[in-house]
Amino acid sequence: MNVDDNAGAVELWRAIQATARGGGDDELGRLLGQLALTPDQGEQPLRQWLTDIAAHADAPAQLATIVSGGHVDRLVNIARADTINLAVHLGIAPPVDAGSAGRGRHVRFNIPPRLVGFTGRDAELGALQRALGVTDEVVITQAVAGLGGVGKSQLAARYVHTRADAYDVVAWIRAEDDATLDLSALAAQLGEPVLGLTPAERADLALHWFNHARERWLLVLDNITDPGQLARCCPHSGNGRLLITTRNHRLRQHAPLLTIDVFDEDTATGYLLEQTGRDDDPVGARRLAAAVGCLPLALS
Repeated sequence: MNVDDNAGAVELWRAIQATARGGGDDELGRLLGQLALTPDQGEQPLRQWLTDIAAHADAPAQLATIVSGGHVDRLVNIARADTINLAVHLGIAPPVDAGSAGRGRHVRFNIPPRLVGFTGRDAELGALQRALGVTDEVVITQAVAGLGGVGKSQLAARYVHTRADAYDVVAWIRAEDDATLDLSALAAQLGEPVLGLTPAERADLALHWFNHARERWLLVLDNITDPGQLARCCPHSGNGRLLITTRNHRLRQHAPLLTIDVFDEDTATGYLLEQTGRDDDPVGARRLAAAVGCLPLALS
């Protein structure tokens, strides 16, 4: 446990709570109740309690390190912000909302709307379902690669809407610029204590949650531009599935790659006829499809 980062400090705080509950220590509960009711007056008693238990011979070494380094306020801030866990601790809220997969909390974050007129990708959708549908409780990663406009994100969105009920947590992260902003917002949705943290620190908490969650999760990283981004926005453990879209075929060094291309002429023609409702002009539709190179984005 690295207490030099916020994820490590959160893990230590949770360990302290678990130890206090397991040992029947009501003092922490009383202090947290005071902190919830009167935050300004409640900080100092909690700070003193943490300092006192750090002096005990059986105290976690990480707690002694934080206190001796003058960083006990980090734990106090986590306690103050951790309103969800506090409500559970006081018995005034259930631990989590049961999700449809029956494993824990139910979160849907930033998912694109269901596509109308999705067509022509049955084989690719089946490939995704086979790759990500295995039951092992390990992280399984699948990347979808192709040129801009071939429908990578649309295929990923279709998979999400088709299989969302198999997961407790489903999150869609826009990674083309910087995944940090979406990950930081996701941390709050996951119930992590984010008050007072920077976006980067919040993003770290979100990744920490994925790495340690028992819930089944699906994380989509849409439009990864460079393999170097993966180290900053990919969980490396946990009970989840990671779906990546990218134009960069170098990602094959990090994940299995499903490459998709433009529509064939028949699919492109059928798509135009269906979307326009003009099934009386298949010749014109075929010419138009050919003129735009059967590129799905141009056809839409």
